[in-house]
Amino acid sequence: MKHRHWHYFLSIEKEIINISEHIEIHSENFKTFSASLTKVYLSICSEIDVILKLLCQSSNAEKWTVVQNSFPRKEYPDIEVYKTFINHCYPDFKSIEINIPLYNIPITPWNNFAKQLNPEWWDKYNKVKHLRNEFYKNANLKNVLHSAAGLLVCLLFLYGLEKDLYMNETNKPKLFSIPNEFLANAIEWAPARVIIPE
Repeated sequence: MKHRHWHYFLSIEKEIINISEHIEIHSENFKTFSASLTKVYLSICSEIDVILKLLCQSSNAEKWTVVQNSFPRKEYPDIEVYKTFINHCYPDFKSIEINIPLYNIPITPWNNFAKQLNPEWWDKYNKVKHLRNEFYKNANLKNVLHSAAGLLVCLLFLYGLEKDLYMNETNKPKLFSIPNEFLANAIEWAPARVIIPE
């Protein structure tokens, strides 16, 4: 499947919508945590790791090599490497806002990159991943929504870079909305012409 990462995002979004039948998407529920939210949270952030690596490798191979070499002790790229590369090559990345219109929730998931910091939801994901007994409560509704918005931004850049993002009614996000016009570092498209083939 050519757009497997997009369809995977849509399946994650569907899980969040299903969870919302039991946990209302509302700021008063942001600290609510559960096994279902944990599963989705881990899936989202694992996928972000995959997409960020793809984005960095495919957009500017020469710069990617330079950035990786500036972190000689890291056998595999991680968020610090991605952050350095993205801040250099895609300065608009950190300012993209994703909305949840039905609940009037705006999210700018990567805004901490502007301060050379990791997103709070990313650091909390790592605690859930490695020290779940101690940090299980971090797998909450807020972090799931923010990480899902973060994944969507990553996909917009990846598919925008490939100039291969087409969307129609059946395969566009149902919960999250993307900007009406998307222009970031020479990646430009409008949802009206964005269709991902089925």
